[in-house]
Amino acid sequence: MGKKISQSLLESDELDLRLLKVFSTVVTQRGIKASEEVLGLSASTISNYISKLEKSLGTSLCTRGRSGFALTKHGDITFNAYLKLSEAIETFNVSLSSFQDDYIGEINLALADHILSQKESGIVQAIQNFQALAPKVALNIITQQSGSIFKMVESEHITLGIDASANHHESLYITHLFSESMSVYCGKGHELFGLNGQPINSLQLKHYNFVNSVNSDVNKNTHLSESYSRAENLEARAILILTGNYIGYLPDHFVERLEESNNLKKVSSDEMDYINNFYVAYKPKNKHSKEVQLLIKCLVESAVK
Repeated sequence: MGKKISQSLLESDELDLRLLKVFSTVVTQRGIKASEEVLGLSASTISNYISKLEKSLGTSLCTRGRSGFALTKHGDITFNAYLKLSEAIETFNVSLSSFQDDYIGEINLALADHILSQKESGIVQAIQNFQALAPKVALNIITQQSGSIFKMVESEHITLGIDASANHHESLYITHLFSESMSVYCGKGHELFGLNGQPINSLQLKHYNFVNSVNSDVNKNTHLSESYSRAENLEARAILILTGNYIGYLPDHFVERLEESNNLKKVSSDEMDYINNFYVAYKPKNKHSKEVQLLIKCLVESAVK
């Protein structure tokens, strides 16, 4: 590859912004494999998109394969140029909407998969308030496994994300919304179920099978047991606990609203319980979007601190 990038190329459809977005996501996630879930694409498709972008630009952007992912000099230039271009496009869109009285456009919002059972989230009230003030804004909502949402915000797959993990996301603006308490539960049939509400300490729990989350923030609790399994999401974790063969952490509000709540019992002491803090996150380029800021305002005001 070595053709000169001409002005006509940059002004043509040959340079597809979607390809640049895919490339940017791979750079942000530090590899093609890690980008599959965020983009919703297979590794082969992502690789083909990058190859197509390289062909359009006439240069190699990165190395990828068994040796790992690494940017070339031109890849680093392209990535940083795209970040500036993306911010300029957003500024352009904001400028066009600034002289209009109405709130317009589209917002893609991702929520942690069990957020509806969290009364303190105030999520329903927040959306009602937002839609009353901005009826012309298309609000698209998806639920995702906790731990993956802020990566989707970073890759610009979504506009706003609400999740319990705010670590290692320095590139985002993050605002605290609400909290949830987490306790260790067992299911009916487990030998701890008949303890008449007597909590036990972490040393006693080491002898029982523990079901964990794939979320790294929860994995800090694997020390509670010498034997543990992992569940993809909250409901999967609850199912294993309900079998009576496992103990594991569940949000207290989730258990309270579960139809099977009578078949679950808290067994942890206060020293083992912990608090999950939930945050709303967005890219810095959206700080001037009046629609995004209005939704954040509604979320903050509706949440119970």
